[in-house]
Amino acid sequence: MAAGQLDIAHARIAAIATLQELLYRSTDLESVRLGQLVRELVGTFARIHGDIVHRVRFVFDLSDEIRVTEDQDGPLTLTVNELLINAVKHAFPGDRFGAITASARATMTGPPAQPL
Repeated sequence: MAAGQLDIAHARIAAIATLQELLYRSTDLESVRLGQLVRELVGTFARIHGDIVHRVRFVFDLSDEIRVTEDQDGPLTLTVNELLINAVKHAFPGDRFGAITASARATMTGPPAQPL
């Protein structure tokens, strides 16, 4: 396995470990806050890829009101991790500088409306 592939595998394992740690510290094992999850994932990603924080700024406006259920948190964790890896790899290769931004807000509560 090449060094780059090992880095990606390490990032994936660290992302799942971050989710597990967040769930362990939580009083609600059925869901996690989206904002908190993403902030912790970015923190883990930045610790693994230390040079990134000097080149790439992470700007997130994610509501902690949005809860991610236990069925969603694993896939979402891996998706966020892959987005971070791909953004850094393709948008900021070498010595490029920039920012990664994301936002999410709850727009409705309850189940989706049924079609008429």
